[in-house]
This record gives sequence, C-alpha cells and structure tokens, in this order.
Amino acid sequence: MSTSLAELFDRLEPLLADLENAMTEIRGAMAENEPERVQKESERLQALLASLDHLEGERLRMVRAEGGEPAEMTAFVEGLGDTPLQQRWRSIHERLGRIAELNSGNAELARRGARTAQNTLRILTGGPGDGDTYDNHGTTGPAQGRRSIARA
Repeated sequence: MSTSLAELFDRLEPLLADLENAMTEIRGAMAENEPERVQKESERLQALLASLDHLEGERLRMVRAEGGEPAEMTAFVEGLGDTPLQQRWRSIHERLGRIAELNSGNAELARRGARTAQNTLRILTGGPGDGDTYDNHGTTGPAQGRRSIARA
C-alpha cells in the first residue's frame, strides 16, 4: 500500500505545485487588470483541476480498498507507520491549505472587481444604487456628473 500511495503522491505533488502556480498567476493577472492573462491561466487551472479530480478518484479507491475512510486521510497515512510518506502527506496537506487560501483570495478579488464594474456602470448610466456620493453638506445623493454622463 505504501508503494502505491507513494506513486500517487509522486503524481500529486507536481500537480499541486502547478495548481498553486496557476492560482498565483491568476491573482497577479487580476491585480494587474490583465483579462487575457486571467483567461489563459483560468483555462490552465481548469485542466489542472480535471487532473486533480482524476487523482482524487484514485486516492478514494485506494484508501477504501484498504478499509480506510477517505475523509480521514491524515489518520490513514499516520496509521501506515511510514515516516517518509507521513512527511510527504503533511507537505501535501500544507500545500492544499495554501491553494485553498489562494482560491478564497482570488474569489474575493473577482467579487471586488465585479462590484467596482457595477458601481462604475451605475455612475455612468445614472442608475440607482450604491453609486451615490457625499455632497459638501455630508448628505448622499446621485453625483451631478452622473446625470450629465447618463444623458450624453
């Protein structure tokens, strides 16, 4: 079992490195407002996720075949008593955590970008919503410029 799990880790580790790299590239592209690069890296990310799904299926089958619980991978690997394999799993688990953080951060950047675009469109078209601004008396209301832009 240790050998087949080690072989799975051999394929998983570089895939996760590529996945982390793709998510980092997407974050940079979003921050630099480069939609073509975001698109290219997103397509790469989708291919990597498909490969990850395949390896996850193999992992599930492998752990179940040994009577393990797939959701308890750390306990399963620890129970094998193979120290190098345990260290590899810890490293994989840490990388998965970094990938999850990158994914959450990228999602937040995308949400912010969408809100910014929506607010800009509201201002330009004179639409209602959160595009209101403060005047010199501290009250909110539609910006004067917004009305003239919307009419132009």
